[in-house]
Amino acid sequence: MKNKIIIFDIDETITKKNLHELVIDEWIGSGVFRKYLIKIINAITQEILFGPLKRRFEYFPIVFINDIFIKKTIPTILNNSEMVNNGIIKRIKVYKKKGYKVLFITAAPEKTSNICAQYFEVEVESSTMKFGFITKDLLAKKANVYERLITNNYEIKAIYSDSKLDLSRRAKKNILVDAKGIGKLHYL
Repeated sequence: MKNKIIIFDIDETITKKNLHELVIDEWIGSGVFRKYLIKIINAITQEILFGPLKRRFEYFPIVFINDIFIKKTIPTILNNSEMVNNGIIKRIKVYKKKGYKVLFITAAPEKTSNICAQYFEVEVESSTMKFGFITKDLLAKKANVYERLITNNYEIKAIYSDSKLDLSRRAKKNILVDAKGIGKLHYL
């Protein structure tokens, strides 16, 4: 018998914006020096970097934020109904209550996604980084993770994501989440 699994993305699915950006916004709000540091980093990455190389630096500002601040801030964000899609959070809780295995598969950096997964008491597979640079990027590469799950005797009952690139024909249901439409769901 196959194990039934429900998959959720984090950025712009559970949260209305990218989780690392919400953390950075909170961090910037607590210091003038931080605002200038982020502006300098953003200016450098906008002007110098391009395409795939630019993506490698996307999470770089998170390196300046200590783990204690991140661990304290993410639960605050996840409890703020204006920063999250409340309907998605309810679905996570319902699926867990019904006994489904819930898994987060996300291109978000592990530094933020691991804390989000701990908050919901689920497992996560995410992009990894070293010294602020992405070393394993799951952006538009989640199909490999889905295939590994299927090979390991999981049946994907549903995938919730903000991007069509994250969806799969192998799932029973694909649900596109419109974060800007306050979590409006589009069944594909």
